[in-house]
Parts: sequence; C-alpha cells; structure tokens
Amino acid sequence: MEPVKKGDVLYCDKCGVELIVSKSCGCEPCEIICCSKPMKIKKSKKTNLAVVENKKGNIMANPWDSIIGTREYNENLARIKKIAEANNYILNPDHARIEKVIGLMTMNKESAGKYFCPCKQSHPLDSAKDKTCPCPELDKEVNQTGNCNCRVFFKKL
Repeated sequence: MEPVKKGDVLYCDKCGVELIVSKSCGCEPCEIICCSKPMKIKKSKKTNLAVVENKKGNIMANPWDSIIGTREYNENLARIKKIAEANNYILNPDHARIEKVIGLMTMNKESAGKYFCPCKQSHPLDSAKDKTCPCPELDKEVNQTGNCNCRVFFKKL
C-alpha cells in the first residue's frame, strides 16, 4: 500500500472496520493489518466516523478528547472523586469510560453552565429537563445494580 496521509480513511474489506489516520506515514510499503489482511485506503472520504480536530490540528477519535487534561476537566474529575468519597463509592476502573463521561459532562458545563449528565441528557440538551450529576437517582441506582446508570460510580465491595 502507498504511504498513508493524515485524514486518510482505511478499511477492512472483511469486517468493515474503518480507521482515520491521524499522522502521515512515510513508510513504504505501509501495511496496517486487520483480519489477517492489509487494510485498504478508502477512495471516498465519506465515513460514519466522527472526525474532530483540536486547536493544534490533530485528528481526534472522540469529541471529548480535546477537553481531557484541561483545567476544567481536572476540576470536574476532582469533583466526581469527592462525590464518590462522600458516598462511599469507587470510580469505575475503566479509565476510558471515565474520560468519556467526565469529558462530555465538562463539555456540557462549558456550553450550558451545569454538569449535565451525558448519559441521561436529551439531544439537543434541554437545561429545563435534563439532570445534572450527581443525579437524584444515584443512590437508588448504585444500591440496586451496583453502579450508576453512567457507570461512573460503583458500590465498594
């Protein structure tokens, strides 16, 4: 395969998975393997994948990637940790899940002024109806299922 460029969409013709290249590669040949076969460059840039660029022009896989590590994100994460500690809960050990929910919640805070729960929000967000985190059902959910609906807070075992 020819060298891949930033923004190229690669696909596997066996399973259908698609990847967006975030950094150009000068290797020749450049072979990225999926299902034991080299992936192919998609000629059409049409894809179901979301392409988001941060302020530096880096392609990110998820819209919340740009918020992770910011002061606002870190403040929200510290707030969530305090809520967990105050209620004798632990946070989900799945780091990617925490980044996603905290990232989206932080984005809601920046755009709508409150920490609206991304897992229970309407689309578009309705600040009159949507719930903020922690939601009123938090204790009930954790007691019934062992974790909250968003899978952020878990009961200690």
